Amino acid sequence: METFGAVYTATPLHDILIRGLAGQGILLSDAKMSMLTFQILFSTYRFQNGHEIGIVKNDLQHKPKWFPDIEQCLNVHYSSNEVNYIVSQMLAIQGIHHEDKQLRQAQKAKKMWFSHVKRLYSIDLSNEQILVSYLTLIIDRGPLSTDQIIFGQTIHEHTFAIALAKEMSIILVKNNLPPLEPSIVTGLAAIITIALDQNAPKKNAILLIDSEEGIRRYSSYRLSKRFSSNLNIIGAYPLYRINDIHAFKKCDFILCTSHTLLEWSTYASAIKRINKDIIFINPSISETDMQKIEQYLNSLLPSYRGFANTSVSAQNID
Repeated sequence: METFGAVYTATPLHDILIRGLAGQGILLSDAKMSMLTFQILFSTYRFQNGHEIGIVKNDLQHKPKWFPDIEQCLNVHYSSNEVNYIVSQMLAIQGIHHEDKQLRQAQKAKKMWFSHVKRLYSIDLSNEQILVSYLTLIIDRGPLSTDQIIFGQTIHEHTFAIALAKEMSIILVKNNLPPLEPSIVTGLAAIITIALDQNAPKKNAILLIDSEEGIRRYSSYRLSKRFSSNLNIIGAYPLYRINDIHAFKKCDFILCTSHTLLEWSTYASAIKRINKDIIFINPSISETDMQKIEQYLNSLLPSYRGFANTSVSAQNID
């Protein structure tokens, strides 16, 4: 019998085991798969060096279907007793029928959650790699400690993202798995926020400001620079232009420096026809005004508001 090089054969053996066990519906964590790989290599080395293992009970009538691939990979031929020994070691070390049941349940829960979100909210998050990876980290590999999750800002206002994270926890419980810890729900909501908001289109706004042309242009520039990632200022006009309905067709909302606009009967009919949200700010556009605009823009993001015609409810989870 020819010997084998453990370093050379570890990777192909690992791949064979993944395919073979997956074919039997057995899914192992990375750590357990590595343990199994080196257990087989070590046992084979002992067989080749004449180590006596005695008779292993419960002799199998047939080798597992993937054992010939292992024999070819390692250039060996196992006796029936050696096969039984390897399988018994595999079952003992890996706990396939018990410990890894939780892993299979976790993967089922992930699929259920992605399907649930797509069915109920028409959102397909299954291709968002950052989210898939994070779910694998917190569900398949066990919970993270609180100090492993560090965020620069709270996300309590991202109500839709938080609701989806809580629904993941509910689905875990339905699959006989422990619910997510509150800190993990927060972490998952943060990742969902990224997945939902990273491709959100910019909003278009018009600035109504009673100042001369140079000031209007400068004010528009400041706003465009501050909110370059999520806002387009498509026009900066004097107040009287509010009567020009055509200028407002493409905007999502209006920024206005006249706090008395709604009191002027001259503009009442125009405001009604435009039917856009109006955010009132000071002519100097202070930092407080900037924060007000930012808060409004955030309220329009999917992670805050969800999507049209959606209603987050754990009762709809099945």
